[in-house]
Amino acid sequence: MKLIQHYVRFEKTEAIESFVSEKLAHLQRHFFQHANPKVTLKYSMENSPNQAGVDSFSCEVLIEGKPYKALKVKKKSTNLYEAINHALDSTDFLLSKIHDKISNQKRHNKKLSLMIPSLTTP
Repeated sequence: MKLIQHYVRFEKTEAIESFVSEKLAHLQRHFFQHANPKVTLKYSMENSPNQAGVDSFSCEVLIEGKPYKALKVKKKSTNLYEAINHALDSTDFLLSKIHDKISNQKRHNKKLSLMIPSLTTP
């Protein structure tokens, strides 16, 4: 997995890095064992640090590469860690749906090849 991280309107911290790497370890173990996708994470703060009021953070996850093509998830929250957590949990859910769909398609193709041997032989 090739990881690219972008920070918009705030600085990168060691706490954010360790939190994200812990969350991504789960995805790496379960979905990216045989694939090498490009994973881009973009963290942004909607309000500037100089303005009064509630800050809004967003985390955008973009996964490109086989078999996922282009999967994009974006979540917002008033807490950066909540936004990251929601985005990566949603990504985990979508990846499991894609993984199940691929597995079911392979299982279906195997059944067809057993039922109709002429499909597999040229």
